[in-house]
Amino acid sequence: MKLSHLVTIVGLSFFFSFLGEIQISHADWLGNTSRKIKKSTKVKVPQTSGQQGQQTQQQPQYEVVVSQPAPVVGTVVPVEDPYEWSYFQDVAILPGTGNAAHIAFAVRKGHLKNAQYAENSKLGLWHGWQDANANWHSRGVFRELTDYITSIRELNFRASTVANATPVDTMTACQDEAKNSHIFIQLFQMSPQGMDQRLVYVRYTPQGNYKVKLSSTLSDDMGQSMQCVADPANNIHLFGVKRWSQDYSRIVSYLLPAEEQTRQSLTFQMARAELPQNFETGDFTIFRSSQGVDLAFFKQNYITLSLARHPLVGRNLAGVSSGWNLLFDNNASPEHQPNLMHDELHGFSYGGATPQTHIIGKYKNIGANGGTNRGIAYYYQEDAGWMTRALGGVWKSKGMVMNVNLYTLSVTAMRERPVFYMLGTTQDAEVWSGYYHARDQRWVNQGVVFRRNSQ
Repeated sequence: MKLSHLVTIVGLSFFFSFLGEIQISHADWLGNTSRKIKKSTKVKVPQTSGQQGQQTQQQPQYEVVVSQPAPVVGTVVPVEDPYEWSYFQDVAILPGTGNAAHIAFAVRKGHLKNAQYAENSKLGLWHGWQDANANWHSRGVFRELTDYITSIRELNFRASTVANATPVDTMTACQDEAKNSHIFIQLFQMSPQGMDQRLVYVRYTPQGNYKVKLSSTLSDDMGQSMQCVADPANNIHLFGVKRWSQDYSRIVSYLLPAEEQTRQSLTFQMARAELPQNFETGDFTIFRSSQGVDLAFFKQNYITLSLARHPLVGRNLAGVSSGWNLLFDNNASPEHQPNLMHDELHGFSYGGATPQTHIIGKYKNIGANGGTNRGIAYYYQEDAGWMTRALGGVWKSKGMVMNVNLYTLSVTAMRERPVFYMLGTTQDAEVWSGYYHARDQRWVNQGVVFRRNSQ
């Protein structure tokens, strides 16, 4: 065979062999749809601020490319609120959870957007929160209450047209150790048999779940003096002044056990107790302290400010009708002003190894010319040595600390933060905010943070 023919045959053999390898490789490539691996000998390293001007490095790199399924796009249909909300009737501030420094609940008045008559007035429960920069945000009304209540017992709220009218809707709120918020809203209905007082109870969890229940008829019309506190067993104790014809009366307590809070029934009952008769008052505040539950109150003549304490028995308050110890009884009104702290007292325990009591409340002082000064006043205890320490300290007062005329007031404070925050509703049915920095002894008036026509 000639040499030229041999070269031709060998060349054709290599050609067909190479063509077969390409077909096999192409089939493998098409079959591998999940990933592809490529190897290169040159890669550019991303430059950081400390690597400016570095040259391209020679090193192997393996790039894995994973195929992804096509995304599934859901359709979000916005739900329009059928109600238009306006006046803030009352507000309560509580310690926050998660990213919220504080949270707030408020009762708001509103109506159906297509309503033509006043009887279509609605009452909704509003929720807001404060961020770490002290800015407030609204989450809006998350529960309309009027239809819910009337569907059970045909009870109606009597919401004021504006906040400076006679208060008839009262709310209070507290938190248990699991950070569940417990909200109570007072309502009543007039009937030929008299006044039927009830409570709307809302249990709101940190996850945003809530349960709404209606109480049985109460024996007391507790007016604006309603406050609640949770014991370590997560039982809720609701305190109020049993209003009589005079300006002061006995303090009453209602117990809502932990198991009753989540029971499936739409209604609930609470056990009632009366505190000792020598605790008769018109204005009081109740709060948890390191040693139990503390009660601060003005005695009958509004001149002396007293402090009593009930120790926690086991993990709860047990029978609150007895077991109270009167710690201190002193004239705390500076410059002989017995009406300095008018109402809406809010107390809390804050401090170091021996925390002392602080009280913030609404101020009213009638001048010699008959004029009335209104604002916020501040009381606190000062440790004056071992002789007074057992009694809780000596009462002191800064007098009027903020010149703001509020309709309602709510205060919260935590041991971890030296800042006491306040929310209140104004005479124009809007929400006001302020705080006191205990370490700097600085009072800050943030002004109105939610208008009555805001979300």
